[in-house]
Amino acid sequence: MATTIISRVDCGLRPPRRPPRAMASQTGIIVHCTDGNHPTSAEDALARWRNTQRYHMDAEERLYDDIGYSFGFGDFGQLLEGRGWDQHGSHSGPGWNANYHGICYLGSGEHPTELALSALHRFICEHDLRYGIGEVLGHRNITSTKKICPGQGIYDYLVEQFGDRNPKLVDREAMP
Repeated sequence: MATTIISRVDCGLRPPRRPPRAMASQTGIIVHCTDGNHPTSAEDALARWRNTQRYHMDAEERLYDDIGYSFGFGDFGQLLEGRGWDQHGSHSGPGWNANYHGICYLGSGEHPTELALSALHRFICEHDLRYGIGEVLGHRNITSTKKICPGQGIYDYLVEQFGDRNPKLVDREAMP
């Protein structure tokens, strides 16, 4: 049975400025976080997802064609569609966006709920079913960021659950 993902239409996202490009391949997943502000309800999570798209598309320093992430998830267990499956993202930089789906936790990722971790796990399992087992990385594993991304609670979960298939996840504190 396929994992339930709230569609971008049901999330209230705007259409992209231009038609999306297809990914070159589906190598794996890069996990991100937004910031320290956690949604206070399922409805608030949808609003924050729309705000993320607004920031990516409208902030002068960004001006992306759409939300940068493929999907999102949060403390209420929702999986939220962003760019979606097989679409080139704007989440991790050249070389990564064309080959990895980006999924973003709504909040810092320091203390995710069990529902959030379950949503992330469901997403990774769905990705594995669609494309085969691929890498699962934290944003911090591939580039320097202004913040620890994802937060330590999400990162610890990645190491615990997926460290055996990702040599880059061996150091819990790793940041390039």
